[in-house]
Amino acid sequence: MDPALFDQVSAEAAQGGPDAAFTSAEAALAKKSDFHRLFDLLLMKARHDMKLPLFLRAPASTLPKDVQEVYESKVIDAARRVGGEFLKANDLGSAFPHFNMIGELEPMRAAIDSYSPGEDANDVDSIVDIAIANNVHPCRGLEIVVNRFGICQGITTCEQLLAQGLRSPERDECIKLLVRTLHRELSDRLRDEIVAKEGSAPNGILAMLKNRDWLFSDEAYHVDTSHLNAVIRMARMLPKCEEVFLAIQLCEYGRRLSPRYRYPEPPPFEDVFASSAAYLKVIAGLEVHKGLDYFRARADSASPDDVENNAAEVYVHLLTLLGRKADAVAYAGRKLNRLDRRPGFAMSVNDLCQETADFDSMARFAKARGDLLGYVAGIVQSPSSHSATSSESTKG
Repeated sequence: MDPALFDQVSAEAAQGGPDAAFTSAEAALAKKSDFHRLFDLLLMKARHDMKLPLFLRAPASTLPKDVQEVYESKVIDAARRVGGEFLKANDLGSAFPHFNMIGELEPMRAAIDSYSPGEDANDVDSIVDIAIANNVHPCRGLEIVVNRFGICQGITTCEQLLAQGLRSPERDECIKLLVRTLHRELSDRLRDEIVAKEGSAPNGILAMLKNRDWLFSDEAYHVDTSHLNAVIRMARMLPKCEEVFLAIQLCEYGRRLSPRYRYPEPPPFEDVFASSAAYLKVIAGLEVHKGLDYFRARADSASPDDVENNAAEVYVHLLTLLGRKADAVAYAGRKLNRLDRRPGFAMSVNDLCQETADFDSMARFAKARGDLLGYVAGIVQSPSSHSATSSESTKG
């Protein structure tokens, strides 16, 4: 550091005292963008103002409680100031620890939202790590991954997020991004092939597929089929939205592929594209009765001992989404009322009964499966048990 700076600080301190020394040093560090030292200086000034030792030899947590609270507020101010300076300098990696320290991540989220990746891969990696691994802005982080590294890496990243328990709305936004990306990729490739053969192509995947079986001759495909299967599987998590309709179109494309490219899943999604299309159409409000009949038939025929068969759960889940919660409770009580069942698609029987306030059924089903906690929850919430208690009190 320039020796003249030390002389300047000394001169200003001689004229204006300690405050002038801090002010001079602060201006110099800010001018040099030495924000790490600026943070330390701001904390030192705070300790000076509070008449604490300028170099604490013990953690701040050892200070008296009232002093500690004041000091912590100074730390927050300093972290906010320095984090903001790093953001102005477009150094998101250095800004993050300061905002993370004080639990204020919205400035980081806004910065990542407007971030434009440069050519430096290390820069991208650090931003993606903040956005995804630290759950600051998962969807934008995934978008950066897809744009920079492609949909294959994007799918892997999204699957990791889902495995870590990413919740909506971030979960849905991540899946929507993958559906849109794959739909656009498939549309472009189908259009290019049709234009090459016919000179022009209609708009929309469904229109491009109509009467063009030649697109699939010799087991041809137009997007990576493992990507297609993965995106369709994730799309089944979405609520009704534009991307559900796009996913249905992807299913219609997948249904025309060679069977070797349809990777079966546990029932009821063995024929993954046909069954997923039926499921997504119910979500979208299309062919609802037909879809419910399909999954009801699959659920009815499922063996209760087949732990890999999710047909009953899928049917109950669809009933719940459609607002038919009483029907969902009744069917779940018949087909899913097992103590060893781990909820996947559908809510647990207890949760379904709780949501519908059907506490008599909660107690009855819990008793049948040997669930004492569920039984207690049912009887203590049941109006009939309250009436009985009230009656007993009256008699007494």
